[in-house]
Amino acid sequence: GLIPMIIAFVLFLNPISNETESLANTIYLGIVLCIFYTFYTLTMVTYYATFSEIVDNDRDRVLLSNFKSVFDVVYFVLGYALIPAMVGSVNIRVIGYIFLPLVLTMLIPLFMIKEKSSLPQDTEETEKTKMVNLVESVKYAFKNKSFIIWMGIYMVMQFGVQMFLSGQNVYLSGVSKFEGWMVTVLNALSFAPVPFTLILYNRIINKPAFRFTMFMFTLGMIVMTFTNASWISNLTVRFIIGIVASLLCSFAIGSFFSIGYIVPSFLAVKEEKETGISHPAMYFAIQGLASGIATGLSTGIVWVNLKDGGNTYLMGIVVAISCIITVVLTIFMPKSLNDVGKVEKHESK
Repeated sequence: GLIPMIIAFVLFLNPISNETESLANTIYLGIVLCIFYTFYTLTMVTYYATFSEIVDNDRDRVLLSNFKSVFDVVYFVLGYALIPAMVGSVNIRVIGYIFLPLVLTMLIPLFMIKEKSSLPQDTEETEKTKMVNLVESVKYAFKNKSFIIWMGIYMVMQFGVQMFLSGQNVYLSGVSKFEGWMVTVLNALSFAPVPFTLILYNRIINKPAFRFTMFMFTLGMIVMTFTNASWISNLTVRFIIGIVASLLCSFAIGSFFSIGYIVPSFLAVKEEKETGISHPAMYFAIQGLASGIATGLSTGIVWVNLKDGGNTYLMGIVVAISCIITVVLTIFMPKSLNDVGKVEKHESK
């Protein structure tokens, strides 16, 4: 998927018409985006599927997912802090080409691929594992009740998170009336502390950590609503409130990234142990589809209507409500999912 993905990205940067509003461009860019995300999915799902195989226990999968989340922060800082700051002073097409070389980092896994292990225990394990075709893989995924419950929870969570990520800059510059450098600082504070907050998340993993981080994010969103310039006229006070809100949100953002890697890989490993069927990529593919649907509803319908209706100030409230619903839905999570990553008492480390 890598080469077609790169080609589609370049094609997207070069629309066929120079008109401001063009039906031809709309159709062309729609097709190119479909091609891009198709091959992006092939590339990333293959990568994510290895999460269930690189390590051999749940605790290490949590650590691996948290480690990956730290790198997620880097591209979110680039996408939601640096690039918006460049827009206006640098042509958006040029910005696209500036960041294009980052795709070469996807070649790293290719250089890490090694031949199959010849160790007896690995050979025996491979012989026991049964691979399935696409249709069977989909059937097995949708038969997994734990996965279906998780998809419902994940979609509601993504609805709120994606609205926050998409609307944060508009909210801070429009509703809160912050200056450009202030928006950049607050964006950075939402993402930069994530490596440290993940360490804290790791420390409380034996407690209801996911619900706790959802509570923190809800609190952060509620606090952010008080940066509304029509409520508080003093810019300094609003900025201080914004700093507090961003730091509260940073605690949750890392775990949002991490949980999306942990649960599908955990379910894939559990299913392989119980049935001998190995198809981790399908769990990530369906989760990605669910995330796309939730994102489309959130940013493509609700957020757009909030902006067009002059109700941008409601963003924090809508996100907070989605977080509260997510917490309520976690009541239905199977115990096995709530226990993901917990260290057993008999483990030494």
